[in-house]
Amino acid sequence: MTSTRLHRILFVDDEPMVLRGLERSLSEQTDVWDMTFVHRGEDALAFLDRETCDVIVTDMLMPGMNGAQLLNEVVRSYPGVTRVVLSGHADHDLVMQCVGTAHQYLSKPCEPALLISTIERLLALQSMVQSDPVRNLVARLNRLPSRPDLYGKILAALATPRTELAHIGMIVQE
Repeated sequence: MTSTRLHRILFVDDEPMVLRGLERSLSEQTDVWDMTFVHRGEDALAFLDRETCDVIVTDMLMPGMNGAQLLNEVVRSYPGVTRVVLSGHADHDLVMQCVGTAHQYLSKPCEPALLISTIERLLALQSMVQSDPVRNLVARLNRLPSRPDLYGKILAALATPRTELAHIGMIVQE
């Protein structure tokens, strides 16, 4: 019998009720996710020192180490971990600190279905990159590369109602 490794997801929030709510609303995921819930950024880093983790989901405003500080440390020490902010705090300066460290920013309150689909999408993207060195390199990117111009032209042509196939063919020929 072969066993598949559960995806390990780490949730960080200083509000015990928020963590309990997440645990309850995500309980259906226990067959595919190994979830850990901690109250502080320092606890999250201690966990990451002991365990491998696929995704970290953190609040922004926490006493001691805030979410931006936590994610900066995760980028530095655990670059292969995918990083998600789940926060009801929209302070511009704090949000700007997460640019380049968070792969996704979700606002509280967040529907469980949205959180689940976001994490599943990020896990699917992770699985596309099998090489650890490549995964670590991609995880360190602070912005995604821009798409090629021809790809943009093809999308624009496809979005135009009466585009002829010959026109798209000419773009592809370029």
